Amino acid sequence: MKRFKKVLGVVVCVAVLLAVLAPAAVANEVVFPTLVLAGSATITTVPDIASVTFSIRTFDSDPIASQEQNREHSNEIYAELNEIGIGLRDTRTQNYTLRRIYDNVRVDFQVRVYNDYGYHIGYRTEFRTDRIFRGYETLHSVLVTITDVDYDENLALVGKVVDLSISHGATQFGGVSFSLSDAQRARVYTEALEEAARRINERARTMMSMLGIYNIRPVTVNIENVRVNVTQPPTAPGGGAGGSANMAPNAPTEMLDAAGAGSANASAQSQVNVTPSPVFTPISPGETTVTASVSVMFTY
Repeated sequence: MKRFKKVLGVVVCVAVLLAVLAPAAVANEVVFPTLVLAGSATITTVPDIASVTFSIRTFDSDPIASQEQNREHSNEIYAELNEIGIGLRDTRTQNYTLRRIYDNVRVDFQVRVYNDYGYHIGYRTEFRTDRIFRGYETLHSVLVTITDVDYDENLALVGKVVDLSISHGATQFGGVSFSLSDAQRARVYTEALEEAARRINERARTMMSMLGIYNIRPVTVNIENVRVNVTQPPTAPGGGAGGSANMAPNAPTEMLDAAGAGSANASAQSQVNVTPSPVFTPISPGETTVTASVSVMFTY
C-alpha cells in the first residue's frame, strides 16, 4: 500500500511538471510561414492504339445451320484480316451467343356481346399477343486491336479492317475508338509532369522576387490523378470495298490518252493502263491530351 502511494505520487509530480513546461515549449516553437503554389500542364499527342468492334449475326430455322453460317463468315473475315497483317493475337471474341428468336404477333378475335337481359346483341373485337417461333440467331462479336496507329501505315489498317469485316459478313459495326498504350501514356504524362513542375518553379521565383524572399524549400508535394481526354472526329466518308453505305466500289481500269484527249480511236502507243490502288474508308485518330496537376507547399 505504501509502495502504491509512492508510485502514484511520482506520476502526479510528472504530470504537473509536463503541464507547467508544455505552454513554455509551445511558446518557444518557431512557426515558419508557408507558400502554396499550384501548376498544371497539358500535352497533346496522337493516340497509338485503335479498337474496332464488329459483329457477325446469322439466322436459320436450324441451330446448327445458323452456327455453321456464322462460322463461315467468321473464318472469311479472319482470313482477310490475316492477309493484311492482323493475326489472332490482335483479335478477341467479346461475345458469342445462340438464342431462339420469337415474333410477337397480334391476333384479333370476335367476342359475343350480350345485353343486361342475356340477349345476344352483336360482337366486339379483341386481340391477344402470341409468340411465334421464328428460328435461331447466332451472334459473334469481335474486337480488333491495332497498335502503333500513330504511323500512317498502321492507321490505314483501321479503315481496311472496317471495310473487310463488313464486306465478308459482318452485319453490325460497333465503331472505332482510340486510346494510349501504357508506354505512350507514361511518356506523355512524364512530359506533362515535368512541365507542371517547371511552371511552379517559375512562379516560386517570381514570388520570391516580389516578396523579397531569398530562400524557400518545398515541404509537401501533392500530385493529382492523371487526366486523359481523347478527342476524335467522326469517321470520314470515303471509298472502300464492301457493302457499307459510305463505301464506294473501286473505280474500273481506264484507258487514257497520253495526250489527254481520251479519244477512243487513239493509237495503242499513245495509251496507258491506269489501275487505281484499293481505296478504304479513311479513319482519323484525332488527338489525345494528357494533363498533370501539381501543388507544392514551400516554407521560407
